[in-house]
Amino acid sequence: MSVFVDEVEETMDLDGLEKAMCKKCLKKYKLGYGTSNLLRNANKCFFHRNDNDNVDDHLPLDQDKYREMVAKLVIKHDYPFSFVEHEGFRDLVNFLNPEAHSISRNTLKADVLKLYFKEKDHLKHCLSLVLGRISITSYLWSSISTDEYMVVIAHYIDDE
Repeated sequence: MSVFVDEVEETMDLDGLEKAMCKKCLKKYKLGYGTSNLLRNANKCFFHRNDNDNVDDHLPLDQDKYREMVAKLVIKHDYPFSFVEHEGFRDLVNFLNPEAHSISRNTLKADVLKLYFKEKDHLKHCLSLVLGRISITSYLWSSISTDEYMVVIAHYIDDE
């Protein structure tokens, strides 16, 4: 580890295991098993590759992609639109990339609707290419909390 003495700091894990932490990207590695994992990190680490000693640097952010991913997160996990206004979420996003602009619940709602219409148009296009028949099945059920659900499934054979 003497080669990396300026690059890493010895720390103790929550489990009491000794770790070596990269001072540039803050990744932790086991100690006592050689230096190949530290060497790999030195070759892969964004901060090492750019010879940049500032840990506060970050990768560039595509704000549109970020907003789309947050919309997909809210849809997939059924989070409320107000999720993006929670202090903990904003702190996390700011920690990961300070360039990320905060999203309001109204902006998120617009992004979710935009994503819905985009997916709807894509589905219409895919179904218009089907040469054969389309069979429809549906399922109805209610949850323990008496929320009622309906799923409509289209079965068809496409070119793939």
